[in-house]
Amino acid sequence: RFEGGGVKVFCPPNHARSVVEGAILCGLGQNVTSRCMRKTYGLSINRPLLDAETGLPEVVYDGKRYTPIFTVFVNAHEEVDVDAVMIKDFIPMRATDTTVTITVLACDHRHPSQPTEPGVEVVGTASLPVALDPAGGNNRPLDV
Repeated sequence: RFEGGGVKVFCPPNHARSVVEGAILCGLGQNVTSRCMRKTYGLSINRPLLDAETGLPEVVYDGKRYTPIFTVFVNAHEEVDVDAVMIKDFIPMRATDTTVTITVLACDHRHPSQPTEPGVEVVGTASLPVALDPAGGNNRPLDV
């Protein structure tokens, strides 16, 4: 449309950021209270595997069978308040674990169930120290 008229059209490499920065400079968007998530985010955790379930990935801890699942914190295209805090309780796999590794997952689709689904990617990990239960059990919920 602009060809031949002597007009040069420049497109910055990060054009979306330029639009947002322009809105900020012009005083627009001062009341941003929420955002729409581009991806689904969650954690990979293990849940007990039922005897009737077949074909799922399986891990064994202390003779018990588990399957890894994608625990969703927020789904893609979901509106989230900018100051929202999402917390879920988890319990370490074994009573003797003193460290828990958290695996953060992301994908483009909503409601994933397995960390091994196509399109699911690991976006980060963190190792957290966990105190042993003085009573010798596994009553040590973690807020993540």
